[in-house]
Amino acid sequence: MSLFEIFLFIFNFISSPSFFIFIKFIIKMAKDKKPDSVVFNTDTQKYDAALKPYGTDLGAPVITINDTNAWKNRSINKINHKVEAKYLVLIHSLHSGHCLT
Repeated sequence: MSLFEIFLFIFNFISSPSFFIFIKFIIKMAKDKKPDSVVFNTDTQKYDAALKPYGTDLGAPVITINDTNAWKNRSINKINHKVEAKYLVLIHSLHSGHCLT
């Protein structure tokens, strides 16, 4: 792309109606944006920090995830067993000449 083509593309984009709609949207979002420390539900348009089941204050304790390795390994083993069983059935049917339908 030449420099002129890039300039022409930028000029056409900036002069398009969609660009102005985008800029209006950005300005509206900037006005409506609450600070991160404020708990505001945009769906209900209410402040609902007291309704949350977890701490919302900046000094609230950190939410940590319990060790999930045992759960992950158990799930992986279940899936591996199911995939291996289907694979063995498929291999057996291919060797025996049966069609799986």
